[in-house]
Amino acid sequence: MTRVYEGAAVRALYGQLVKDFGGPVAVGAFLGISQGTVSKQTKGEATIGCEHYGPLEDELERFPITDLMDGRRDRMSGQSDVQRLAMIALKETGDLGPAVLDYIATGDPTKLRKEGPEAGSALDQLMQAIIDGHAPAIGKGAA
Repeated sequence: MTRVYEGAAVRALYGQLVKDFGGPVAVGAFLGISQGTVSKQTKGEATIGCEHYGPLEDELERFPITDLMDGRRDRMSGQSDVQRLAMIALKETGDLGPAVLDYIATGDPTKLRKEGPEAGSALDQLMQAIIDGHAPAIGKGAA
């Protein structure tokens, strides 16, 4: 899997933002960091965080790095919609156990009323996708 946030793409886009903003001196003053740090970021010698590119994108009203990051999910290979549903079901059912224990311990059904339907809905969606035949063969026994 390509990790766009580790590669030259972000650095190149950030470099263009820096150039469009007026260069390392202007960006450093705007962000409250040294121009040396900005130069290192554009050369790949320092990390470019969202606290650096975000304000520049906002100011320039262009969002090339945010758009690149936002597209990561769409570019992920090998994970089907059913696998995503399975991960959601796993997360939601994981929240259910503590809610049940809280109800047993306190008698307050508030958490259970929230988590129960969420877990049920997630499982229903997953099972319906499997029943409809949309599930790929995954795991050890997959052919």
